[in-house]
Amino acid sequence: MTVHPGRDGQHFIEDTLDKIKDIRRRSTDTGEWKDIEVDGSINCGNIGKVIKAGANIIVSGKALFKMKYVIGVDLGTSATKTILVDQNGKIVAEASVKYPMYQPENGWAEQDPSDWSEAAISTIKSVVEKGQVNGKDVRGIGISGQMHGLVMLNEENQVIRRSIIWCDQRATKQVEEMLELPMEKWMKITANPPMAGWTAAKILWIRENEPELFAKCRHIMLPKDYVRFILTGKYATDASDASGMQMLDVKNRCWSQEILDFLKVDRELLGDVYESPEVVGNLLPKIAEKCGLSTETVVVAGGSDNACAAIGTG
Repeated sequence: MTVHPGRDGQHFIEDTLDKIKDIRRRSTDTGEWKDIEVDGSINCGNIGKVIKAGANIIVSGKALFKMKYVIGVDLGTSATKTILVDQNGKIVAEASVKYPMYQPENGWAEQDPSDWSEAAISTIKSVVEKGQVNGKDVRGIGISGQMHGLVMLNEENQVIRRSIIWCDQRATKQVEEMLELPMEKWMKITANPPMAGWTAAKILWIRENEPELFAKCRHIMLPKDYVRFILTGKYATDASDASGMQMLDVKNRCWSQEILDFLKVDRELLGDVYESPEVVGNLLPKIAEKCGLSTETVVVAGGSDNACAAIGTG
């Protein structure tokens, strides 16, 4: 579609904004994204109004401006919430999907990792559709998530059992065993005392109580890291979330070999540690297709929900 600038710049802006709305309406009807094309040059100071409206502006066949977007996914205990944000920081679309928590015994709490991944893919697809954006203009995805949950995969990258999540308290006996290593050591390396709700104690519980399942384990992940693995195929975590596993050398932001040796946990079970804004990988082709995105869309390491909330509150 071509928009011809009039002699009055304000009239041009108003006319262009009206056509943006019309294009978006018809894009929804047809499922196709249409750019706004302008013949000639733009000579008006308030073109920013058009840019903020979220249009792709093309002048004489050359792209003048294309709005870029990012997606934020929050993997919570009760639901996954996802937003699409433009480069001006405006929330363009949002979606959420709820899922259950299982409590097979008093003090136990579990969730199915497939619920998380399906919710993430569903909400990402939903915000792209609601926002009526070209998937190629979504540059990146970041994930925040509930901390401490234990996700175990076998050699075929299949989930071995439901995840034992943060509020589960079954591993109190294992905490006592962990205290055979002096508290001073735990505090110096991991910056926290051993706790039943944290990941290390859960690993020990599985090894002691479900040895046949532990023997099949080839990868250990946190909840949001499992979702990122589904999106990218990469085994990874970030320093903020890893700090809640009780195995990270917090000061040096890497896995503590001393703690791993004490716990008898193989380093190969754990993903690489990234900083939150670092790119871990790109969307897998099958995931990009499902979500209406591009394989050029990157996924960053993300962060724990508490760390991300702290940043959000300033």
